[in-house]
Amino acid sequence: MSRLGWARRVALGFVFAATMAGCVTTPPPISVDEARTWKVVSVEGALAQVASSAWISVKHDFMKANGLEDKIIESGDRDTPRRVIEAELPREQFRTYIAAQFSDRVKQSFTAKMQREFTGNRPVKIVVTMHHAVILDPGRRFLAMLVAGQSGDQNTLTAHIDVIDARSGQILVSYPRTVVTGVGGGASFDFSGGPIIENDPMLRMVNQLREQFLRWILRSA
Repeated sequence: MSRLGWARRVALGFVFAATMAGCVTTPPPISVDEARTWKVVSVEGALAQVASSAWISVKHDFMKANGLEDKIIESGDRDTPRRVIEAELPREQFRTYIAAQFSDRVKQSFTAKMQREFTGNRPVKIVVTMHHAVILDPGRRFLAMLVAGQSGDQNTLTAHIDVIDARSGQILVSYPRTVVTGVGGGASFDFSGGPIIENDPMLRMVNQLREQFLRWILRSA
């Protein structure tokens, strides 16, 4: 697929995301009082069995960590663009890497806030499952903006949340799959084990998802 064709496909995704964003209207199946009995003992992020990702900065970091490079073939002709052959990624290893990066952000965003909000005596774990994510690098963002205008600068995250009884494994509540959006920015990683920087666009979207979930489960405005 050409880069322009790729940009058109991403642009259509942005239109769909804008339509679906924030559209969870089904009320929670439990009362606020029942939710307040929870005690959050675990938070994690996961990937759906069928998940897709254009989280470009994570792809680049995975390639760098594993010594992988795209191959560039020069055409030798000024009027003919060079060819880029993308490196083949080990599927399961890359999936595990994405899951770990996503889970890190979910824990950073959700853990302290959820433990402050829910201080009951019923231990629960919260699992945030990613279905789709788009966070473009500057080059791809520019192409998407050429096709879709300002909406091409939009990042998207599609996810759902399960609250699970930590003793029995029973799902108590599921926050339906929803889309959150953000703009610009590229994540940076500290391979020495340092913190993820605050301008991480995925972390911003996970924070937004967290607040939407809290408003939904606690019936707040």
